Order: sequence, then C-alpha cells, then structure tokens
Amino acid sequence: MKLIIGGAFQGKKTFAYTLCPEVSFIDGARCAAEDLFSCGGIYHFHEYIRNLSLIHISEPTRPY
Repeated sequence: MKLIIGGAFQGKKTFAYTLCPEVSFIDGARCAAEDLFSCGGIYHFHEYIRNLSLIHISEPTRPY
C-alpha cells in the first residue's frame, strides 16, 4: 500500500498516476462501498469517509 499525502492542489493525484500507471483509480466522493474492492487506488478518500459518516448519522438509532 502506498499513501500519498500533502496539501491542497499539490499534484498528489498526478503523482499517483505517474507512480502507478497500471492502477485503476476511483473517486471516493462518488464510489460505492463495493467499488473499493475492485479498484487499485482511490482519491478523495476523505470524501468517502465523510459520506459513510453521514449515512450512519442519518440512520435512526435502534431502541435498546
């Protein structure tokens, strides 16, 4: 696994494409959970986590 981090607009996605040209990347802001298992890389992963968190927040809680 390779994790590429940095500031906004620093060329991380372009760097990832040049580092691993054979890998298929998906956009975490628009992908489904099933897509994560079939891709080789993901960008905007923080957006995927945010969407996942919003889904859990909006679900009603179970009564105990």
